[in-house]
Amino acid sequence: MHFRSNTVRVASVTLVDIPEDVHSDDLALLSPDERRRAERFAVQPARAAYVVARAALRRQLGQALSRDADAIGIGVDERGRPFLDDPPHDAPDFNLSHSGSLIAIAIARGGRVGVDVEWHGRNRGLRELVSQVMGPHEAAFLNTLEGPEFRRAFYECWTRKEALVKALGIGIAYPLRSIDIPVVKAGAAHRAELEPDSVWSVWTSSPQANYTLSVALAGEPAADSPTGELDASFAASPGSAGS
Repeated sequence: MHFRSNTVRVASVTLVDIPEDVHSDDLALLSPDERRRAERFAVQPARAAYVVARAALRRQLGQALSRDADAIGIGVDERGRPFLDDPPHDAPDFNLSHSGSLIAIAIARGGRVGVDVEWHGRNRGLRELVSQVMGPHEAAFLNTLEGPEFRRAFYECWTRKEALVKALGIGIAYPLRSIDIPVVKAGAAHRAELEPDSVWSVWTSSPQANYTLSVALAGEPAADSPTGELDASFAASPGSAGS
């Protein structure tokens, strides 16, 4: 999947399915600290998600930087956002997310990027969260919906917030109710102005059944695409877990 916020800011997103078991090739790409952290996960699904996400991220960054995947050093800042240990002057920005059995990796040139994917596995308690995390337009829209339509729309609103705050590198300490985007047309970008000098392009779609994904990229929607249409169809790029 490829996205543009203008002619110099481009982001791509790769989706990776999480296997049941960790492959030795994936584990070999992790740093010693990451391997130790992986061992601390109490359940295998969480361990597999962590290992595969880190390994797939190194493969994608290796392709972007024309480096071997095992030469990619990744650190994590105090808010949990990953960064390159030894970035070149033109290093891309990147972000990742996982939920259920799916990992999303976003890599961007020319600006910050955030990505969030959510599995629609949680149903209880969503209605109560509306007044806590949704803006007034979002809340008014969501309160007109019921059942599967409500759940889908809730996750669309939520992933947009998550993608934006992850791009900013702030986390959910950001006042989420100030992000108020009730609807984004599938395949189109929405202009989000969080502050006077903080303008973003946001896309939302469903990469697989029962999943919602949003991407936030710094800058205005592409100038030569007034409707904010995507460069390419919203289809999953194949992941490379364990290969």
